[in-house]
Amino acid sequence: MSDEPVGGDKRKTASSESSNVPAEKGSSELVHAIPNLSGASQAADAVPSLSGTAQAVDACRKKKNLGLLVVVVIAFLVFVPGLGAFGILEPSDGLYSECTREMIELGNYMTPHFGYQPFLEKPILIYWAILVSFKLFGISAWAGRLPSALSGILCAVSVALLTAKFIGQRAATAAALILVSAPLFAVIGHLALSDMMVTLFMTVALLAIFARLQGGSIRLLGLAYFSLGLLILTKGPVPVGFVAGIVAVYLFCLGPKPGEHWYQMWWRQAWSLHPIVGTLFMLLISAPWYVSENAATHGAFFQEFFVRQNLGRAAGTVNHQEPWNFYFPYLVGGLMPWWPILVFAPKLLWHSWQRRRRPGSLHRLTLFCAIWSTAVVVLFSLIKTKLATYVLPACPAVAILCATTLMVLVKRKQLWPIAFTFAAAVATLFTSWFYCGAGDYKQFADGWSQSLSSSGAALFLGCLLGALILLAMKRAKIAVCLTLLTIPLAMALLIPAALHIYDNKHDRPYREVVMASQQPNASVALFMRDSPTALFYTRHNFPILYSAEELRNFNRTMPGKHLLIVDDDVLVQAVQRAPNLKMLHRKSKFTLFCIDP
Repeated sequence: MSDEPVGGDKRKTASSESSNVPAEKGSSELVHAIPNLSGASQAADAVPSLSGTAQAVDACRKKKNLGLLVVVVIAFLVFVPGLGAFGILEPSDGLYSECTREMIELGNYMTPHFGYQPFLEKPILIYWAILVSFKLFGISAWAGRLPSALSGILCAVSVALLTAKFIGQRAATAAALILVSAPLFAVIGHLALSDMMVTLFMTVALLAIFARLQGGSIRLLGLAYFSLGLLILTKGPVPVGFVAGIVAVYLFCLGPKPGEHWYQMWWRQAWSLHPIVGTLFMLLISAPWYVSENAATHGAFFQEFFVRQNLGRAAGTVNHQEPWNFYFPYLVGGLMPWWPILVFAPKLLWHSWQRRRRPGSLHRLTLFCAIWSTAVVVLFSLIKTKLATYVLPACPAVAILCATTLMVLVKRKQLWPIAFTFAAAVATLFTSWFYCGAGDYKQFADGWSQSLSSSGAALFLGCLLGALILLAMKRAKIAVCLTLLTIPLAMALLIPAALHIYDNKHDRPYREVVMASQQPNASVALFMRDSPTALFYTRHNFPILYSAEELRNFNRTMPGKHLLIVDDDVLVQAVQRAPNLKMLHRKSKFTLFCIDP
C-alpha cells in the first residue's frame, strides 16, 4: 500500500512540484481532476496552465463541499426529526432537562438545581446549552435533547473536515457517515445527555492536535484548546488529562527521529503544541465558572464534584458498578453493521506501525485512532463504575478505522471481507430481532412505531442484501456507496421507533401513574425512587420516602389526601412499612396507593 491517502492514485505526477498551485498531497479528487498530470508517459514539457490547475482546485473544493453537504443532511435526518418521538426516559434523559427547567424557574443560571436543591454532580455547559434551547423553542423533551443532537451532527462534520487532508475526502466522508449510522452514537444523540458534547469536544481536540503534529497551522491549536476549555466546562478536567495521555502514547510510539534523543523529541513536540499558552487559554474559558460556583456553594461543589463524583467513580464507591466485560455487548451491537470490517484491520494497523516514522499521514492517523479507541475502552473497562455512554468517545476513532479499512479493501478489490461484513450485519439483525426485540415489538409497538420500524428494517435489510448482490457482480464501489448512504437513513427510522417502543414499555406507564396522582387536595410522595420525570411533567417537587417513620410524618404533616407512587421492585418494602395501602391506579409495574389510615 502506498503512503498516499486512501482512494488516491498511485501514479505520480510529472510536474506537480513545478506548478504554481501544487496539488495537495493525498487528495484523490485533485489527482483525478488533473488528467494531464496522471500519466507517467506524459511529455516532460506537459506543464498544466495556471487556469487549468485553478479549475482542478475549484473542482476539488466543490467535491469537498458536496461531501460535507451530504454529511450534514444525513446527520440532520438521523438526529433531529425523531427527537420528540418519545417521552422523557428515566433517569438521565430527564435529569438534565429538569435541572435546567428549575434553573429557569428559580432564575439561577449559575447553579443547576434538582428537586429545588443545588445539584453539583456535573459542570455547567450542558445546562447552559439546554437553557438556550428552552429559551428558543420552549420547555419540552424535544428542546432538551436538541443540544445533544446538534453535538452529534457537529461531531460528524468535524470528522469529515479534520481527516480529509490525511485520508482523502471520500474516506473522510465515509467515516462521518459510518459514525452517524452507528446505533450507539445515534441513540445517545437522541437523549438529553452530556456524553455527546464530551465526544464532540474530545474529537475536535484530538484531531486538531494530530493535524498540528503533522505540520498543520497553529490555528489548529487554538481550535484544540478552545475545545478542551469547553470540555472542562462539560465534564471537568479529567478528560483533558485523558486527551493528553492519548497524545503522549502516540508520540511515544512514533519515537525520535534518527540521530535525535528522546528528550529532544519530547521538547520539540511540546514546543509545537505550546502547552503553557494552551493551558492558560483553557483556564480562561473554564476557570471563572468553577471559581464562582465553588464560592457560591461555600466549597460544596469541590467536595461533591471533584472528590465524590470523580474520585468516587474511579474507585467504584458510587453507583453503576459493573464487571470488566460490561462494554462488550454495547460495542458489538452499538457499532453494527460496521465493526466486522475491523476483523481485517490488523494488517492495516501492522502496516501503519511499520511505516509510522514515514511522513505518510494515513498510517499515522490509523495508528493514532487505534491508540485513541483502545485507550477509551481499556480505561473505562478498568474503572469499576460503568455506563454504556462512557465509551462513546471511542466511536469517532472506530469510524475512521472502519472507513480506512473499507476503502483499502475497495482499492485492492478484495471483495470477500466486505461481503463478510455485510453478511454478519444481516445475521446480527435477525439474531437481535428473535432474541431481543420480537417480544417487546409485539407487546409494546403501536401503529406509528410499527410502520417506522418496519420501514427502517426493510431499508436496512434491503440495502445489505442489495450490496451483497452488487459485490457478487464485482461492483464494490457502488455497493459501498449504497450502504454508506442508506444505512444512516435506515437508522433515522429505526432509532426513534425503538426508543418509542422502549418508552412504551418502561417509562410511559410511570408517567401515566404520575399524572393520575395529580388530584385536587392531594399530597403525593415517591417511595424509594428519585424521579426527574415526575418533576418535569408536573412542575413541582415530590418528597421521597424510605422508612416507616417518614411515611407517618408524611401523613401527619402534609395536607389533604396522601398518595404514594410505588415501583414493583420495592413493593414488598412499601407493604411492610405502610400496611394500610389502598390501590387507586396501576399501570405495568407502577402503582398509585392511598396511604391514609
